[in-house]
Amino acid sequence: MVTETVFRASEVPAGRRPAAWRELMETLICRMDTGVDTGVDTEAGGTSADDLPAQLRMLEFGAVRVWSMIAPAMWSRRTQAHIRESDPGLCHLLMPLRGTARVRHAGHEAHHGPYDMHLLDTSLPWERTCGSMTAVGLVVPRKLLPLPADRLRPLLARRIPGRTGPGALLSGLVTRLTRDRTHYGPSEVTGLEQAVVHLLATTLSHHLASSDGASDAAPDASRPSSTAPPAPSRGGTLLPPIRAYVLQRLDDPDLTPRAIAAAHYISVSYLHHLFQAEGTTLAGWIRAQRLERARRDLSDPALSATPVRAIAIGRGFLHHSSFTRAFQTTYGVTPREYRRQALRARVHEGCGHEGCGHEGRAREELGRSAYASSP
Repeated sequence: MVTETVFRASEVPAGRRPAAWRELMETLICRMDTGVDTGVDTEAGGTSADDLPAQLRMLEFGAVRVWSMIAPAMWSRRTQAHIRESDPGLCHLLMPLRGTARVRHAGHEAHHGPYDMHLLDTSLPWERTCGSMTAVGLVVPRKLLPLPADRLRPLLARRIPGRTGPGALLSGLVTRLTRDRTHYGPSEVTGLEQAVVHLLATTLSHHLASSDGASDAAPDASRPSSTAPPAPSRGGTLLPPIRAYVLQRLDDPDLTPRAIAAAHYISVSYLHHLFQAEGTTLAGWIRAQRLERARRDLSDPALSATPVRAIAIGRGFLHHSSFTRAFQTTYGVTPREYRRQALRARVHEGCGHEGCGHEGRAREELGRSAYASSP
């Protein structure tokens, strides 16, 4: 179940609004000092500290929180005293949709405009000043990210583009979630939590690689990347729904890595990484599943009159020659020969002659050819 929190400053007595906003930020992110930048908004239109024309909608997906907000020019500051008092160990990401933010954090200082994301670590002090803005944000427990804190430090406060690359997928997902009114069940909430975490990890890893000067280099297949996020823990929590999705569409010859990745809010490169971490490839796993379905079809007497080519096409193989080569490589015989052996074995199963050796010989022959070279 998704937990929703809505804050509208207009519903809070004017004198209580700054304190109410500070309490909201402490609940949403961590302990910090906050305030309205009256010097900015007074010149623009006369906003006072008590007016605070702000609103926020926050959704909790398990341990992940995402939100959208409209706020006047404000500042926030987290100090060492705040950290000693309480550190929830969170990574906080903010992206203005309209407006700007200036951030000092972890020895970095940067100015961010619309669709520039920046990352903060609650274990380190920061100072942030924002103009009037509409923004989206998220917080994720740092322990859920497959990247150690020292690897994240080079990215803190720095610009992370939200319009291109994996950042565009992340910003799109967070923005869509904050606008969504769908009722999600427990399994869907878990899936969305994992999607946000994995997409954030992919985005950060991508920009770490870029900062290391490796963004344009082709990956070395002989060794794992030091910045690629490792496969999810607990046996790969993202792989089961991906596999289920693929199996439901296995016979579609137009099934592509891009479509699979988009359906799970992850990048294509991270999708491939998940399967590589299991010792296989996405294409190899899909081919193996399609071949197994084709093999069962070829041994089905009810389909004995169906041409082999038709079975291949029906199982997602557009080219008969490539299907034949893949089948023979996997099972040791051609599809046509496998069908002959399988159907003959079934005929001898129903022979009814006591002591008939045909069945045993047929099964032995089928077993040698069909399964000896199967993975």
